[in-house]
Amino acid sequence: MKEYKQEFTEILSVIISLESGPISINAKDIQSVYFIEDIFSYCMKGKLTFLDMYGLMEHGPLTGNEQITIIYGEDEDRQLIFDIWKVSKVQQTSPTDMTAENLMEIYFVDTVFELYTMKRYSKSFTGLKKTTDIIKEILKNIIGHKNKSINIEDSTTDITNFIIPYWNLMESISWLLKRSQGKDSNTSGYVCYNSTEEGFRTNIYSLNTLFGNKNYLEDEIYTFEGDQAKKNKVLNWWISGLDKHSTKVIRGGKWKGYDSATKSFLNLEYTYEDGIADSVLLGKKSLYNDISDINTVNRIMGEKSLESLQDTVYSEWVRRYCMQQVVNVYVRGHERRYAGQQIKIQWPSTERHQIYNKMLEGKYLVKSITHMFSGGSNFPYRQRLILLKNAYSDIDMVGLLKATKMNT
Repeated sequence: MKEYKQEFTEILSVIISLESGPISINAKDIQSVYFIEDIFSYCMKGKLTFLDMYGLMEHGPLTGNEQITIIYGEDEDRQLIFDIWKVSKVQQTSPTDMTAENLMEIYFVDTVFELYTMKRYSKSFTGLKKTTDIIKEILKNIIGHKNKSINIEDSTTDITNFIIPYWNLMESISWLLKRSQGKDSNTSGYVCYNSTEEGFRTNIYSLNTLFGNKNYLEDEIYTFEGDQAKKNKVLNWWISGLDKHSTKVIRGGKWKGYDSATKSFLNLEYTYEDGIADSVLLGKKSLYNDISDINTVNRIMGEKSLESLQDTVYSEWVRRYCMQQVVNVYVRGHERRYAGQQIKIQWPSTERHQIYNKMLEGKYLVKSITHMFSGGSNFPYRQRLILLKNAYSDIDMVGLLKATKMNT
């Protein structure tokens, strides 16, 4: 278990900050490191596995107040600071030598995770405010973000006298985002996530803005051919295809709210056709025929207005629809990629008379990136990209519902 000959000393440094001072983990002692950024996850998280040549378990100790600094990059150095969250395993490396070094597994999260989840607040925001203005106050005044570390799409939704009823900050922001319409997209469906854009950023955008043509599209096209060392060469891939069982909500249904002023129910019927009409698609044809069916869902909500009811319904609908076709690719690692950007793939066709695959060629939204560092391979820094393709670029099948809003 001791044969860990690493080759990523020039692209990775790992430092553990203890009360007694920082310890730099030698690359040869690291078995693997990875961390994940995801547009559907508020915080980044990862795992470090290494040989404890430093006596951490004997002289540390690790109490959970320590931090891990990861410095990585091929062309430029990026630095991220994480909190140690869990020491998963400490394992002996030699069954005969009890004094041999141990193998340690540590899970870590970015530094705002504790602020998002561990404390609960009773706080009021008086007067009429935009939902995203309240979120900005939370990010700046409670979490301590600076303006330059926040990317946010302003909303057009107003709310009066919002009160956090002993929720944590993640619950509070989620409640507001489900009921917010983006200024740029005119729809709900917001996500809040941390990414490695320009080092570290907190991003709050509607999904339609991320799928839209104003979002950043990487200049270099991804291909399946050429030199293995090429930055945008797809090394391996697989697709998680359509799942009919999970179409229950996206088929449509009936939702009810309650207007306390008139003491009457609010009724909303929302279908697959409505969802497609409201969504920006990365192609000309949606993933299904018109599978609209208002008898699939019948749910009572607590919304007080029809607009708020529609925002919450679409927020759930678009998240579920986006995950209907997911593409996984492995590429050589590069520090300038980040979750939330778009890429373009020239997907080759299996037909001799066709250059590109008409269904899969075109733009993709990067849902998540797993940054992986491990020795013993040609690429000690690799990335797994999970990509969303919410429409077919083009297809001969006539029955598929056509896109209304396209980014092709």
